[in-house]
Amino acid sequence: IDGRVFEPLYEHFLDPRDPDFHNPDVPIEDKARLGRRKSRFASWQEIYERKLLAEPEASAERREELKWQAKGESRQTVIHLDATFSPAKSVTLVHAGLMAAALRAEEAGDIEQAARYRQAADVVWDGVMAGANASLRYLQEHAGEARAGYHGAKVAGRTTGRWVAAGGWVVGQFRQHTNREGDPQLHVHQAILNRQLCEDGKWRSLDSRAIFKARAAAAAHGERVMEEYLTRRLGLKFRSRPDGQGREVVGVSPELIAEFSSRRA
Repeated sequence: IDGRVFEPLYEHFLDPRDPDFHNPDVPIEDKARLGRRKSRFASWQEIYERKLLAEPEASAERREELKWQAKGESRQTVIHLDATFSPAKSVTLVHAGLMAAALRAEEAGDIEQAARYRQAADVVWDGVMAGANASLRYLQEHAGEARAGYHGAKVAGRTTGRWVAAGGWVVGQFRQHTNREGDPQLHVHQAILNRQLCEDGKWRSLDSRAIFKARAAAAAHGERVMEEYLTRRLGLKFRSRPDGQGREVVGVSPELIAEFSSRRA
């Protein structure tokens, strides 16, 4: 990802194909966009100021209460939806084990063996990316239509909105090795821009509700694609957990998984 492209694209929906995309002399308002410009909502500070004007004699306690009300009432433009793909912990530990083995081989002077371990670790990442991409394709297929018009409004008892075939997505993928607690956890953040290209050539917002409903199925689909990839390339075997909540690599013990899962502990 090129930050010079990513930031104005995701912050202002600017079209990077525009010749003036990087031209600082052209105002943002005059540059080409993907669909309509970003909505502008009142900040919580602005809402708070209006509440204070309505209650000029408010006590300190009341002012604090109004502040929290204002924060709850404020809205923000949805710039993107994140469809993170995160495989089972045992897959991460296979990768970590291969990297540790490569380090030990290098320390022992066996450079060729270290290279083989690192190559196998790269294959694990390739499998994770295959699963991530498969989950995106599933979302595009099952939640890629766009809503046009006003689905909440009714005219003569009917909503005025319609569905438009779409699914031309813009996605930024970020690979990460650890979770927030610093535990090893391979995962891929997939920031889907809240503008998609429709078959009629127009750029419209995503249907966030449809994507939310399809996320669990997309994750399961991506995990199975990843499993098949790693089984074919590395000979790994997977089996369901005793609780039925997911599948793990055979040979990675539950004790080892728990040791590297401080978040769960």
